[in-house]
Amino acid sequence: MNNSFNSNEVGFAEAVQLVSITDLDGRITYANQEFCQVAGYSLEELVGQHHNIVRHPNMPKAAFADLWEKLKQGDSWRGMVKNRCKNGSFYWVDAYVTPLYENGTIKGYQSVRTCPSENQKVKAQQLYDQLNSGKQIRDLSANISLKRIIATMIILSACLVNWIYLDSIISIITLLVSFMLVFITFSEELVVFPKAVNKIKLLFDSPSRIIYSGKGLTNIMNYPVELYKARVGTILGRSSDSGRVLVNLASELEKVSSEMLAGINEENSHLAQFATAITEMSATIEEVSGNTTQTHDRVVDIQNECKQNIEVIEVSQNRILNLTGDVENAATNAIALVTDIDKISTVMSEIQGIADQTNLLALNAAIEAARA
Repeated sequence: MNNSFNSNEVGFAEAVQLVSITDLDGRITYANQEFCQVAGYSLEELVGQHHNIVRHPNMPKAAFADLWEKLKQGDSWRGMVKNRCKNGSFYWVDAYVTPLYENGTIKGYQSVRTCPSENQKVKAQQLYDQLNSGKQIRDLSANISLKRIIATMIILSACLVNWIYLDSIISIITLLVSFMLVFITFSEELVVFPKAVNKIKLLFDSPSRIIYSGKGLTNIMNYPVELYKARVGTILGRSSDSGRVLVNLASELEKVSSEMLAGINEENSHLAQFATAITEMSATIEEVSGNTTQTHDRVVDIQNECKQNIEVIEVSQNRILNLTGDVENAATNAIALVTDIDKISTVMSEIQGIADQTNLLALNAAIEAARA
């Protein structure tokens, strides 16, 4: 924990509330955004840390001892606290700390802090300086026993002086001085207290006060306390009623959540089946993809073979075309040869005719020769 600090004060608006919650050991479980912003920490840095992470070294231990004593007794505590920021600056808060209960057991503590006035800061600093210097804090004006002792001593002294100086001016002066001293000693009870009672009476007094608190100045002072207790009881009653409503609502929400959970589980089952089907389909797709790849390779091979066959066919076609030309030439030559043969046959026929005529003439000549 960084213990460095400086004299820079960080202020915040009066309407802002710095809220934090701790467990029973004082470790932070929650802090609102305003608390984090003023202290200079992120929520992640604060959660799990002991609350003394923001304790200023100038704060007296007696203040926190009083705080924990009240909280462990189940009571609330209010006090001025000087806290330290992450960067070493400081800020004053008017802190109100209360125990948090769950099923009648304290489960943690909540602190709500507001911005104090400048006068409160000055008084707190003076008080804490005295505590840090080891001085004891005494409120003599509130020490009734001491006042009674002083008044008794004044009265006894006056009686002694009057007994010694009976029927003397000194006795009269002593009585006047004694009266003044007693009045000064009890001035708060004789002047300030009645004014405070009258002020409270104007603000809170009611005929009901006689029923709930009784008559007298003390009961006038007690009546606001009774009102406060009744108000707290009313708030607790309303909170309890609201709590029952919230419990019923929570039960309904739990029922709905259970139904939703059942639906989610069923949907998860469907999703699992769907995932299985997807897996099987994926395997099938991979198999088809493999077969497709093989088919593609085979098609490529066939295509290459077709290209080779086309080349062979083209060569054969060229050869056939050449052969066709040769055949056509041979046919032309054959036709010409037939024509020539026909011509030769004609000539031969003519020669045969001539030969026949020659033979006939020869025969005739032979006959004629024989006759001769």
